[in-house]
Amino acid sequence: MAMDGNTLATIIAILHIIWVLPLGYFSVMDILER
Repeated sequence: MAMDGNTLATIIAILHIIWVLPLGYFSVMDILER
């Protein structure tokens, strides 16, 4: 399967969103509980 730069960039962006959302959520919950 050939992957051009655009497809690779999209996959990386999706992975970043999947990583950032839970981290941001837990960070906000941690700040609110203090």
